Amino acid sequence: MGQSKKVTIYDVASLAGVSKGTVDRVIYSRGRVSVSTADRVREAIRDTGYSANLYASVLASRKQYVLACLLPKFAPRQYWDEIYKGFIQGIESVKSFNFVPEVKLYDQYDEHAFINACREVLELKPGGVIFHPFFASASASFSSQLYEKGIPYGYVDGKIDDRHYLVYYGVSLYKSGYLGAHLLTDRLDVKDVLIVRIKRDVDDKSDPTYNRRRGFIDYINQHFPDCRIHILFVNPNDRAEINSAMENFFDVHPEVKNVIMLNSRVHLIADFIRTHPSKGRIVVGFDDIEDNINALRDGYVDLLVTRHIQQQSFNVVTNLADYIVQGVKPEKKDNYMHIDVLTKYNLDDYL
Repeated sequence: MGQSKKVTIYDVASLAGVSKGTVDRVIYSRGRVSVSTADRVREAIRDTGYSANLYASVLASRKQYVLACLLPKFAPRQYWDEIYKGFIQGIESVKSFNFVPEVKLYDQYDEHAFINACREVLELKPGGVIFHPFFASASASFSSQLYEKGIPYGYVDGKIDDRHYLVYYGVSLYKSGYLGAHLLTDRLDVKDVLIVRIKRDVDDKSDPTYNRRRGFIDYINQHFPDCRIHILFVNPNDRAEINSAMENFFDVHPEVKNVIMLNSRVHLIADFIRTHPSKGRIVVGFDDIEDNINALRDGYVDLLVTRHIQQQSFNVVTNLADYIVQGVKPEKKDNYMHIDVLTKYNLDDYL
């Protein structure tokens, strides 16, 4: 007789007629799943013997796996804090399989700090790595080293042109920027728009919103070819300087009513919007971090384009774990999260 095929989580999902993510949520009691769906998943687990097979193989080896996460330094309530939380939740969901977390932080404005953090990760000899490619060239070098060493890795929130990564979870940055432009203009006869950008590294090697900005600009050029796109750089660490820069810009360009920040920090300009009200102004930002939510609720931001932030890193962790423990590759390398649009009217139902 031939050898039995190893049961995978995809077999369970297929039998139950649900997604792999739904099976994850049932197994680890995380997230909302209807009673009937959960019962169907548990029945499929029993019928396939999936859980017993998986636990038996892991418990027999008792091998410990280090899963490393490379993140820019963050403060509480910032975007990368949410990515970190998703990573830790993912580790918690697979810790029975002997996974332990290692997190390396770096200054997102300093390429050398990123390179040093990459070296520290490699010194850990991890079982797998999750990271965002903040610096494209250094990230390409890092991913090549991971591949050469046989270390599986996944991208979160953004990715580079690379054939060897195991999995990616995030939104399509280009599409989210294109959508942001549509929401900002909404078929109005727009003559000017302002993009407020963050001052980053002095060598301009860090540009995480490049593809989102490209989508935004393409939309404007296609639908409003005569529209002028103004760009204002601000220091994210100095609110007084931000307010001054905004005030100086609008003193010169009082006609500009459409304002967007393509990163996760639109709350940085909320103070200026509050103290300098202007009839007809529309402000669009990205990501439902707490400070942005407060600015949306208070009426200083009109729209937030977002996604379930923590789910991105959680999913990369569970996909890496499946591959490391069982050799099961994800069904798709590129997994694009759905893009959500929040206003103060639908906010409470989303959170």
